[in-house]
Amino acid sequence: MVGLTGKSLAVEVAGLWLRSPTLNASGASDVCVAPQTSLRLRRWSCCDEKPRTRPRNGHINPTLIEVEGGVLNAMGLPNPGVDGYIDEIRELKHEGVPVIASFFASTVN
Repeated sequence: MVGLTGKSLAVEVAGLWLRSPTLNASGASDVCVAPQTSLRLRRWSCCDEKPRTRPRNGHINPTLIEVEGGVLNAMGLPNPGVDGYIDEIRELKHEGVPVIASFFASTVN
């Protein structure tokens, strides 16, 4: 990616080369899956995903509330599980996008 000055915006972070220093933050709206993937990948240099667990529905609403100075979320880690994540990783890899993956377990085992 080239900036307004015509120079490359590529950066290296902990051994990972990114085409720019811009990436999404892992948060309430960080999902990197289609149909929004192509639009988001034009702006981001990689995809920082929320943690994956066993399949979970997460908490019932409200999961995001406004508080003084910002918002607070307690989503409950809703996700399709690790197996449901594999196709997403393949899609991003096909697009040439690095993925920062995170996995969460309920026990040490």
